[in-house]
Amino acid sequence: MGLEPGDYVARVDSAQMRNLKLSSDPPQRDFTIKTLEEGDIVAGIDFVLKPARNEVVTQQKISPEPKPVVPKGIELKIPQAENPVMKEEK
Repeated sequence: MGLEPGDYVARVDSAQMRNLKLSSDPPQRDFTIKTLEEGDIVAGIDFVLKPARNEVVTQQKISPEPKPVVPKGIELKIPQAENPVMKEEK
């Protein structure tokens, strides 16, 4: 990234976090770039993003053909659609 030597704070953009309804753990990471002749490499500046505390996350399994849910003992009757037949005029 080409940062100058010094102390830095890394954090995930708070506006994006609000838009995506996420929170970050930890909220920020403090790190230092040292003055070395060959340069410095900093690792371990990782964040775990998770749903914000106010948000409830549900997982859905998407099935290719949705089917109605009917309690046991209840019969579901779905009327058959009539297929209109186009007649050719002579």
